[in-house]
Amino acid sequence: MKTEQRGFALMELVIALSILAALSIGIIGVMRSQAQSKQVAIAATQLVDFTKATERYVQNEYTTILGSAGATTPVVITVAQLQASGLLPASYPAANVFGQVPTGRARKVSATALETLVIYTGGAALSQGDLDELAGLAAQQGIAGGYVGASDTTRAVGALGAWSMPLANFGISPGAGRIAANLSYTSEATNDTALHRQAIPGRPDLNRMSTAIDMAGNNLNSAGVVQGTEVLGGNISLGGTRYGGASYPYETLSLPAGQNLRFNIGGTEQAVLSGSGEFTAANRLRATNVSAWDVRADGGVYAGVLMNAPTYQGNEYYANGWFRTTGQSGWYSEAYGGGWHMTDTTWIRAYNNKSIYTAGEMQAGVLHANSRLQVDGRATVNEYIQLQGGASKGGGCSPNGLIGRDGAGTLLSCVNGVWSGGGGLSGYTVVAGPGQSQGPQWAYAVCPQGTVLTGGGYNVTYMEKASSQEAPQVNRPEPGMNAWAVYSGGSSGARESRFLPYAVCAY
Repeated sequence: MKTEQRGFALMELVIALSILAALSIGIIGVMRSQAQSKQVAIAATQLVDFTKATERYVQNEYTTILGSAGATTPVVITVAQLQASGLLPASYPAANVFGQVPTGRARKVSATALETLVIYTGGAALSQGDLDELAGLAAQQGIAGGYVGASDTTRAVGALGAWSMPLANFGISPGAGRIAANLSYTSEATNDTALHRQAIPGRPDLNRMSTAIDMAGNNLNSAGVVQGTEVLGGNISLGGTRYGGASYPYETLSLPAGQNLRFNIGGTEQAVLSGSGEFTAANRLRATNVSAWDVRADGGVYAGVLMNAPTYQGNEYYANGWFRTTGQSGWYSEAYGGGWHMTDTTWIRAYNNKSIYTAGEMQAGVLHANSRLQVDGRATVNEYIQLQGGASKGGGCSPNGLIGRDGAGTLLSCVNGVWSGGGGLSGYTVVAGPGQSQGPQWAYAVCPQGTVLTGGGYNVTYMEKASSQEAPQVNRPEPGMNAWAVYSGGSSGARESRFLPYAVCAY
C-alpha cells in the first residue's frame, strides 16, 4: 500500500513540474516581449532625435552639401558631425540600443534640390514585427520612419509602404533588419511662404517681401544701408540735424531734373552738385581719396602723399618727391613702343629691347656688352685694357686687324689671316725645294703659313761638267709668294746643272 502511494506522489510531482514549466515559459515570453518593446521604443526615440538633427544640419549646410553631393555619391552625415555642430548632445550614443550605427546620406537630385535618407548599419538585425513597430512609433512623432526588410534588401521602405528609396542611390547596402527614415526637406522648404528672419540656403525668396509693409508709425532701427528708388519723409536728419529747417528751398536730398544740390554751411554756399553731375567747391576740395571720371582744375592738383589712378593725361608732370610705379611696370612711350621698367631687383631694362642714345656721356661702374662694343670715334682708356680672348701665334684669324694675346700675355695681331707677334722674331726655319731648277725653269722654296721670308739661296745638286754654269741666272726672293726663287737658264733640253732653292723663314 505504501508503495502504491509513493508511485502516485511521484506522478503528481511530475505533473506539477510540467505545469510550472509551462507557466514559466509563458511568463518569460511575456517578459521578453515587454523588454523588446521597450528597446524598440528607445530605438524609435533615438531615430527621431537623429533624424531631426540631420534635417537641421542639411538646412544649415544646404549650399555646401549641394556643391559636394552627387546623384549616387551622397554627403555622409555622422553622429560626431551633428555633435560638433551642437545639434546632438555629447551624450548621444554612436549606436542605438540594437548596436546599429546611424548616418544621414544627402544626394543631389537636381541643380537645386537634395534627397536625404537616414539609414542604420551593423548591429543586430530586427525582425519584421520590430521594424513595423519602430516605424509606427517614429511616425507618431512626425518622422517618416522605415526599414530595410528581408523581402527586398535593395530598397528602404516606409511603414505600410508609404515611401520607397533605392539604396543604390545612396551608395549603401546595410542588409535586412536595419532602420531608416526619409527626410522630405526639399518639399517642406518649397512650400514655405513665410518671411524668414534668417537666411535659408538656396531660398533667397524667403527673405524677400512681395508686398508693401506698413510700419504703423513705428521705427525701423539699427539699419545698415537702406537702398531704394525713392525716399519720402516729412523730415530727413543727418547726424542729428534735420534738413528743411533752414530757409533754403533747395536744401533737400530729392531734386527734380535740372536743379542742383547745394551745400550751405554757416549761411554761405560752399559747394554745388549740378544736375549734370559736376561738383563745384567754393574753396579747395580735400579728400583722403578722390574717385571721378574727370578731375579738372583751373589751378593745380596737389597730393600730400600719393596720387593714384589707372591713367594720367596731361602735358607735363612735376614732382618734388618720386614718381613711383608698382609691379613690373615703369615709363612707356605710347608713340614709339619703348621705355624703362624693372622686372627684378637688379636691372633697369629698356622695354622692347629699345636702343639707348645720348650725345652726352654715360658713366657706369662696369660697362658690360653681351655681344660687342663698337666705338665710332676714338676709345680712350685711362688705365689698362684687359684682353680675355686667347690666341696662338701662327694660328688662323679673321678679319685682319684683330688684336689678341697668347697664354703668356704677348700681344698678337691678325696679319694676312695669321696671328703674328708684334714684338720681333722668336725663331726661324729653313725650307728647301722641293722643286729644282735645271735649264729654263723656275724653282721655289715657300715659307710655311705663320712665318715670314727673311732670306734664301740655292744649292748645286748636279754639275754637268767643269765648263757648265756654276750658278743660276736668277736667285732672288718672291714676296708675293712668301718664297725664295731660282732660275737656272740655258737651253731647253741641254744637259745643265741643277739648283735647289732654300728659304729662311722667321717666326
